[in-house]
Amino acid sequence: MGGIADFFSKNTPLLMDALEKGKVEMAGPPAGIYYTWDEKKMESDMAVAVPIKRRYESSFRNADYYGAGEIKL
Repeated sequence: MGGIADFFSKNTPLLMDALEKGKVEMAGPPAGIYYTWDEKKMESDMAVAVPIKRRYESSFRNADYYGAGEIKL
């Protein structure tokens, strides 16, 4: 599990620097998001994340996604 600790040690400061540059205030402690976990290989696709106090201001709009569905021609 040393790889996970190394990942957080490397990437958490990068995230904190980005938050500081963007003047974004944290609303809680950093957390890990594990998208996958392969027990045999001991590998994970993961991210470090931080809850924030305000929404990031952009022109992006949110949309609900309900899966690919079926396309009938």
